[in-house]
Amino acid sequence: MCCRLVACLLAAAVLSTPVLAGENPSSKTLLALASRYVRTFVDRFSNVVAEEHYVQDWKTNTGIALMRRESTADFHLARIGDSSEWQAYRDVFEVNGTPVRDRDDRLAKLLFQPLPEALDQAAAISAESARYNIGNLQRTVNQPLFALAFLQPANQGRFSYSVDKLDRSAGENVWIVDYKENARPTLVRGTANKDLPARGRFWIDGVSGRIVKTELLLEDNLQTTEITAAFRNDDRFQIDVPVEMDEQYKVKGNAGKIAAKATYGRFRQFEVNTQEILKK
Repeated sequence: MCCRLVACLLAAAVLSTPVLAGENPSSKTLLALASRYVRTFVDRFSNVVAEEHYVQDWKTNTGIALMRRESTADFHLARIGDSSEWQAYRDVFEVNGTPVRDRDDRLAKLLFQPLPEALDQAAAISAESARYNIGNLQRTVNQPLFALAFLQPANQGRFSYSVDKLDRSAGENVWIVDYKENARPTLVRGTANKDLPARGRFWIDGVSGRIVKTELLLEDNLQTTEITAAFRNDDRFQIDVPVEMDEQYKVKGNAGKIAAKATYGRFRQFEVNTQEILKK
C-alpha cells in the first residue's frame, strides 16, 4: 500500500469555539478545532528533526519468527517550498546496530536546497530507507503523522465523521471522533493500485484541538493494516509531538504478519538564517 501524502492547508483562518466541560460537541466543532491545530503543528514541526527507533517483527500466522529488524533514523516533516503542501520523510542511518550511512543530518540540510533539488533528494532518501521495511507487504504509510492529513480542510470532504465519546483516560476534555473515507479514488492505494479506503479514530482535545492519538485502519481482500500513533506535549515547540507508533499488518492466507513499534525522541529544531548557518 502506498501514498504520496500531499496535505493542503487552507490559507483562510478557521474560526472555532472551544468545547466547554459538560457539553456534547458536534463533529463539525471538533474538526474545526483540529484543522486549526494541525496547521499550527505543521508550521512548528516542519523545521524539527526527530530520532526514530523502529523495531519490526515478521512472523508466520502461527507465530513462528521469520525476521526481526531494528533501525534508527532521522524523521522530518518537510514543507514543500512556500506552498501549503508537506511530506514526512524517514532517513535510516543504522540497522541492527550497524551504521548504513554517515550520521550527518541529511534531512535537515534539505532546508538549504532549492525546491526542485530538495524534493528529488528527499524522495530518494525516502525510497532508500523504505528498503529496510521487512515482510512481504510494500508500504509507505508507516509514519506517525500520516492520519493528520485527513483532518485538514482540503481533505475533510473526502470523509464522514462522527463523535464517539469522551475519553477521560486521554485527557479531561478529549473526544474520540470516528472517520471513514467515502471519496474515490482513495488517498491510499492498495494491491494492483486499487482503492483502499481509510477509516479509524482521532482523539481530539475539545479546547485546543490538539491531537492526542490517531488510529488508521486499512483493509482489502488481501491485507489488513492497523496503525496507531500517540502524541505528547513538548513545551519547546508548544505542540504535541509524536512519541510512539504501533503497527499491525496481516497478509491473508499463509503469508504471515508484521508487527512494528517506533519511538521518537532527541527532537532538534533547525533554522536557516541570513548567513545560512545550521543551528541546533
